[in-house]
Amino acid sequence: LCWLLVPVLLTWLVSLDLPIPNKRSIYMDRYLIGSQGALVLFVALGLVEILDRRRLLGVAAWGLVLAASVAALWNQYANPFYAREDWREAMRYLALARREEEVLLIRPSHTLPMAYYGPVDVPYQELPFLFDKDEREAYLAQEMGPGMAQIARQWDGVWLISSVENTDPHGFPHRRQAALERLEDQDPIVLWMDAHYSVVKRRSFTGIDLRLYDLA
Repeated sequence: LCWLLVPVLLTWLVSLDLPIPNKRSIYMDRYLIGSQGALVLFVALGLVEILDRRRLLGVAAWGLVLAASVAALWNQYANPFYAREDWREAMRYLALARREEEVLLIRPSHTLPMAYYGPVDVPYQELPFLFDKDEREAYLAQEMGPGMAQIARQWDGVWLISSVENTDPHGFPHRRQAALERLEDQDPIVLWMDAHYSVVKRRSFTGIDLRLYDLA
């Protein structure tokens, strides 16, 4: 019981609305994985007990658990809708589509996947980490313009890379896809770029959006 409940209790305590900077709830399935072993044991004991008392009902219960497990594994391994961001295909596309006079514009969270999946020696410019709303608005109003003007003096086009992680507490992927399709309305960087430059090419992958802007 402690194994099952202590991780849940800790997650609840951390998620309380306390006056802490950058505080947010961590009540998400992945943070409760510490309870998974105990949960599986309790489910197994319950299924064995049902099977011993009423065999037909027990077989039906085991079949239900097996069907749910098969469906979940199928989604994980065979359904691209549930997959993580497809950096491999996005970078493969960029390696073929990008011209020498075009540069990449990435976010801080893209550095690692770029280093792992990205084309070798492809030039890129990195945007600063803009978590705070006021800081982001100040950057877009005061620094984004001069920064892009400097980039435009060196390059004819820029590929803006945007990614949307599947951060839904229960992993429902349709929300990630909906967020990817609403970048023009919700992403401040995309909004700024769309307002100042023309999009000449766009390509989307699972969780990733690529846009080529004409800096001329």
